[in-house]
Amino acid sequence: MKHIVTYSIVFAASMVLSGVGGFLLTPAKDAPKQPNNAVETPSTTTTSSSTVDDTSIDDEPTFIPIELTPVDYLIDGLLNMKSLKANGNIDITYTDYNVSLTDFDLYLTLETFSDIAVNLNTNLKYHEGYTPLNVSFLDDTIYCSVLGNDIKLQTSDFSDIGDILNSFGIEMQTPAIFEGVSLDSIMEEMKTMQYSPLVEGGYEFTVCLFGLNIYLTCDNDYSLTSLNVSGELEGINLNVSLNTVIKNEIIDYVISPETEERIYQPFNSFFPFIRSIGELVNQTQFGISLTGTVQNINKEDALTIDGDLQFDLNNNSGEGKLSIVDRSDKTYVTETDEVYPTHNIEINVDNEDMKFKYNEGMYGKFTITTLQDLITLISSFLESDNPIMLLLQDRLIIPDLSSSIISRIMNGEFELLFNDYIKKLYADESVIDIIISKDLLGIDGDLELIIGLDETQNLKYINIPNFTLGEQVINFEATLVSYNNEYQKLPAETEVKYFDFSEIQILLALGLNTAEISYFHLVGELNLPMKLLSIFDLSNICKDIGLEIEIFNDMSDLSTRVNAKLTNIPAIKGVNTSLFSGEQGKTLEVYYDNEFIYFNRIEHFKKQDKSYTCKVGTDEIMENNNIIRYLLGFGLGLSDSIMKQLMSTFTTSTPRTSPLDLSNIFNDYVYNVDAEVTDWNNVTRTYKRNWYLDINVGYLANNADLKSLVVSIYGDNVNGLDGEYLQFIAVEFNINAGSGAFTCSVDLDAELVDIDPNITPDVFNTIESYVSLNEYCLNHINDSPASFSY
Repeated sequence: MKHIVTYSIVFAASMVLSGVGGFLLTPAKDAPKQPNNAVETPSTTTTSSSTVDDTSIDDEPTFIPIELTPVDYLIDGLLNMKSLKANGNIDITYTDYNVSLTDFDLYLTLETFSDIAVNLNTNLKYHEGYTPLNVSFLDDTIYCSVLGNDIKLQTSDFSDIGDILNSFGIEMQTPAIFEGVSLDSIMEEMKTMQYSPLVEGGYEFTVCLFGLNIYLTCDNDYSLTSLNVSGELEGINLNVSLNTVIKNEIIDYVISPETEERIYQPFNSFFPFIRSIGELVNQTQFGISLTGTVQNINKEDALTIDGDLQFDLNNNSGEGKLSIVDRSDKTYVTETDEVYPTHNIEINVDNEDMKFKYNEGMYGKFTITTLQDLITLISSFLESDNPIMLLLQDRLIIPDLSSSIISRIMNGEFELLFNDYIKKLYADESVIDIIISKDLLGIDGDLELIIGLDETQNLKYINIPNFTLGEQVINFEATLVSYNNEYQKLPAETEVKYFDFSEIQILLALGLNTAEISYFHLVGELNLPMKLLSIFDLSNICKDIGLEIEIFNDMSDLSTRVNAKLTNIPAIKGVNTSLFSGEQGKTLEVYYDNEFIYFNRIEHFKKQDKSYTCKVGTDEIMENNNIIRYLLGFGLGLSDSIMKQLMSTFTTSTPRTSPLDLSNIFNDYVYNVDAEVTDWNNVTRTYKRNWYLDINVGYLANNADLKSLVVSIYGDNVNGLDGEYLQFIAVEFNINAGSGAFTCSVDLDAELVDIDPNITPDVFNTIESYVSLNEYCLNHINDSPASFSY
């Protein structure tokens, strides 16, 4: 903008001076003092050589002198300007974004209009972030130093930039406010410039151009001393405040910043890569070949990754194959045979539908919308500060991505970009090498991208070498390949069975909705039908065990407390009580508070009850099948002989002769709508959604004694609340220990009967079960873990 106004003023001044032709100008009586370089204008007369008629006027014609104003002298000074120094600040605001150029130093040498040299030193600032910025222009070259990188650009490259932008569908258009603008129209505006003398000498000038208020001042010699611009231009608020000094002589303010020690990277070195990206974007069919390894920090025990992808944008389709081989697991490797755990994945995309095949035994399908919804849900899960969510995040060892710099930048903290995150930027005819600082991505090591170009300087491959993430070192390369019309696709649904995972995101959403509730209450029933030596059938005894669970999410201290109870546990002689104990039954209370689980087993007798208590950390209970020891051994009081048989079943497995194939996990997976279920009170209800999962835990554990685990989950809307929640769960699990010497089934039904998403922590203390939970945990804080002999 400044260049447009300055050049327009200079051009207008030349037009004014040339308009008087050969006349010499004489200042008016009250004309202001002429500057040192002002043009003198003495009066001039001319004589005619023709014969004078008697009726003609005797006196020769007199030309009225033109009165020069301070505006004329200011334009004359700008016209003769050869050098300029300026300092100050520029502030630009667009909606909520405010960018400033502070400590602004500008140097300009103007020998002719075609021979201009400029140097700018400033700090680019946004909120609390700033970075030094240096820009120089001379010899048709722009030199830019910013964010630790030195780049240069030839003015002859501008046409190439325009072509590249056009290849991406981006057109550089003149803002509407400048349409129809010409030097003549600017000159007309300049003629309206107002001026007034300053007390300290000189003049102040004001004019409005394009909605911007422009203020200039000059000294007594009409040399520009300041420039201030304010106003709104195309929705951008602009404020410029500069102090200036101009000279009508050449002063070499600007020299080339490039030296033998400091080489500037030519920006046009990146043009071939940018062009090839534009060409790739415009391709409708292309393929990518993938290779990579994941090793430990010592470069040993690698995962190998090989695959390919291809896309047909005309038909919104694509295919891909990926093979991941875990070479760190040498369990099945012999001198003559190398069999590593392998994960083979094939994917077909057809518009909205996605099908996949995992190894040889599992086919599935879902939609693009499913994938998008899953990404959104997982993001909300990672950002949630709900105590249950935090507990799950901790158990899954999910890194805190929300605090990474790249995440903060995406949330609008753009000042973080003003750090030197690009540690290397190099390009030549065959390769581009970029190193991105680890601080930007919040990772363990810097990320290097090596971009290879072929002999025609088109994109050939992208290589990520020796990228460190935690204790792993990753090497990865993606190479462009031709589209293959003969690519083998997955079989049709009429040929094989596909598990439909299209509604899996709804199951996750219901789970997250339920976990976000401040208070919820489940009741249910547990049946444990058992047989000992096929003689003692306990099916009718170990049933109708009452289940009750209350969960309290305290958002004030991001904590979760759980109060669970099993009632009506039978006391079976020889199973979970001695032959002569006289015990009539048991109650098990389980409390969770502050990373500890408290167990209280109450044995009921005719005269009085007996209690047995212990405390265990949440980390310990998840190790070495301890959860089974605590729940069944301590909680239900099963005899040592039965527990030894059970633990033997859970801890013993037949050695595998081949790697685990995860495609054999699901026996079945079905999604149903408007599904009916009959609860333990023989009441039948219909729920909006149902997921049925049959999991082959026997195959997972490589233990024939463990049969399948069947889980059926029901969800629906809740009266008075927005959204859907998990409402009912049914679990069936069968154990066949000791080749049939001991069999046991777990049959659990539980229903969500009472929830409150908005209950406040202070209300918790009015709930009797919550008060008793806190009192129990406080009184048993020093309890010890249980000891087991099995």
